[in-house]
Amino acid sequence: MLLAFGVTRCLSSIGRSIMQSSTNAMLMDLMKTEHGAQYKVATARLYSRIGSISTLINFWYLPVVAAVMDSAGRFPLLIVCPLLTGLSQLLLSLRPSVRTYFVYRVCNDLVMMPNFQAQTAALSDLVGRGSLRFSLLNSQLRRYSAVAQLGG
Repeated sequence: MLLAFGVTRCLSSIGRSIMQSSTNAMLMDLMKTEHGAQYKVATARLYSRIGSISTLINFWYLPVVAAVMDSAGRFPLLIVCPLLTGLSQLLLSLRPSVRTYFVYRVCNDLVMMPNFQAQTAALSDLVGRGSLRFSLLNSQLRRYSAVAQLGG
């Protein structure tokens, strides 16, 4: 089970890293075709909108995620979150457009946080919250996740 958490977290980080680096170039190309010479300004506006929405999502979404995990359990989030991430990545690869990119980024922001929270909560259920083993495993998973994201 611990191996599954490690593999899932690393694969999520690698996928996010690859998608983010490749979608940035794709977005610039799409903005060039839609906005012509003003594509840099339009791209900056889109990134600021995504950043604002991401901040708002993180602000009001944390209590909702905690309530869902308390009522429905962690298992549904551990299944649904990676599926939604994969579907949004598939949608972006099949229909590359600025709107699809926007939907992909917002969906990714909605899904990644609950996924990592559910993984951390499930890990604490397995090894005991507050234990030294939990602290070591959680920091090790975070380290592997960061390395996978940087190397992805």
